[in-house]
Amino acid sequence: MIDMLAEVHPAAKIAFNIVSTEFNVLKKHKEENQLVLNLYDTMLNVYLNASEDEILQRRDWLHRVYECLFEQTIECSYFIEGYVKKRIGGMFTLNLSDKAKEFCEGFKHLRNQLHDDVAKDGLVVTLGIQEQVNELSTYLNLRIHTGIQNRI
Repeated sequence: MIDMLAEVHPAAKIAFNIVSTEFNVLKKHKEENQLVLNLYDTMLNVYLNASEDEILQRRDWLHRVYECLFEQTIECSYFIEGYVKKRIGGMFTLNLSDKAKEFCEGFKHLRNQLHDDVAKDGLVVTLGIQEQVNELSTYLNLRIHTGIQNRI
């Protein structure tokens, strides 16, 4: 198609190449912006999951996970702030894709760690309650059995 345009007017090929280059730059900017938006969404979703239950936030054994989450968020906010400033001022030189993926993976790991720790705690509590129920059941069975024998 471009060859046909070049036959009609020689400047058409040059104009098309310029427009194509600019289009590719805009397309890259759009992809980079989407990466940063995806990173923000991931961070926000992890925060929503982490803050669903106030009781969990008071658990001592989860403090380290929450501290890591806050540290990751601070680093991520500096990254996003730098991205925005450099995007406004010119080119963003850092390997955006790798860094955004690294942050996303970090947030997902923290979310999984939080869920795993909560699941372990739930299992421990459930097993503890089951043990107490078993003891009560044994005690009640002994009382009932002893009461029946005393009547005979």
